[in-house]
Amino acid sequence: MSMSFTFKDIKKLSKDTIRGNIFSELCVLTTVIFFFLLCMLIEEVFIFFTHSQNYWSLLNDSAEKVINSLSSIAMPALITFFSALVYFIVLSPLILGVKYRRVLLAQNKPAGVLIVFTFFKSIKTWFKAFMYTAVLFTVKLFWSVLFLIPSFALFSMSLFSLSATNEVYINIANYFSVPVSLSIFLFPCVFVFSSILLCIFLKRYYFVPYILADDITTPIFKAFLKSSELSKHKKSDIFLFELSFFHVKLLNLFIFPIVYTIPYISLSRIFLFYKLSGIEHKSCTLNNEYKKTAVFKKQLDL
Repeated sequence: MSMSFTFKDIKKLSKDTIRGNIFSELCVLTTVIFFFLLCMLIEEVFIFFTHSQNYWSLLNDSAEKVINSLSSIAMPALITFFSALVYFIVLSPLILGVKYRRVLLAQNKPAGVLIVFTFFKSIKTWFKAFMYTAVLFTVKLFWSVLFLIPSFALFSMSLFSLSATNEVYINIANYFSVPVSLSIFLFPCVFVFSSILLCIFLKRYYFVPYILADDITTPIFKAFLKSSELSKHKKSDIFLFELSFFHVKLLNLFIFPIVYTIPYISLSRIFLFYKLSGIEHKSCTLNNEYKKTAVFKKQLDL
């Protein structure tokens, strides 16, 4: 697909869009941080409750012994599961609502701060946001494990050779000394290579949140399919596009710049989504008047 915009042009659109919305983005960021801290508070209350002596005293002796024996294994897993569930329930619709608000900004439509709560309006929209986050997390986890299995295998061989103490294990390590030595050398190389391939491959799901935010009636799996179609043969270009924000993301280490950097990157992704989708008419900043005044340096094939 021939594009009329370079990466630089898309970023310029983002800067122009966000220029008059810094204060509202600060309010949005404050809202997200507040709900994040609320989730942390709920997690701490749950941990306190599960470790409360008064709670365990309500159980009879036999039940208490069984639970105590399992607590060392089950309790950390339970706390992790509960924490993840709380974050998914509270933050997933909120984050998708933030993206929805930025889609409206890209379309030059009214976008108040309270719009971030769009996906809390009904059980249906909340469930959709929750399922989107759960499905995307599961899919990315599956492909991450699959891509990184060679690295894990090499790491296991290296760890086995370095930690062998039993004489039998030492003999095995000596017998396989050549492949073990190679595994120690190859592990970082394979890990870096696999990670880069994984990042490029996962770009097929790059536009899913923006497809859902652009049209909240879109079914989740249809959004995944559409994202795969948009990114077909363009994953490496999208990877380079994302890599071009590396220096901007470094500013996030200083915390305060995130008021500008996060919406700037997010809006750039939205404009890229519009360009690949051919939905230029939805954005006021992509109208004919802009095209007349903009200077296009080159055509970019994505």
